[in-house]
Amino acid sequence: MNPLLKVIDDYKKDVAYGIKLFHKKYGKVNLIREWRKNNIPQVGKLSDTVEYQFHGIGCNLDFGSHDTDFNFGDNQRYDGFDLWRITLYIEGKKVYTAYNNNEEKIKNDFQDLVDNGIIICSHFENDRLCYLKEDLI
Repeated sequence: MNPLLKVIDDYKKDVAYGIKLFHKKYGKVNLIREWRKNNIPQVGKLSDTVEYQFHGIGCNLDFGSHDTDFNFGDNQRYDGFDLWRITLYIEGKKVYTAYNNNEEKIKNDFQDLVDNGIIICSHFENDRLCYLKEDLI
């Protein structure tokens, strides 16, 4: 199995946990819209250990030990990712020994998942993220 799948799974779990904290604090609202309307602060705390900062069409979650940066996709999706965000995630967590300081391996494993149809990358104007094929069904 391609070890990048574990990284992507962990990344998506971090984002989902952050979204759960947002919903607990602010309700199930369109987070980007509410931030842009100044109903949610751009920077804040979601819990004692998780801080956030909205940017553009996404958000950075600061878990103290690492950051997880994500963009919202079409229809407020938050399960998307791209090579840049996954690389940052790996560099920040420092627990994925298969990728220690090896961006070329990250890039090759990512491309392998794309080539094998496991990752599908969107090319829509408002959503240029990639998704696991299983999440699109």
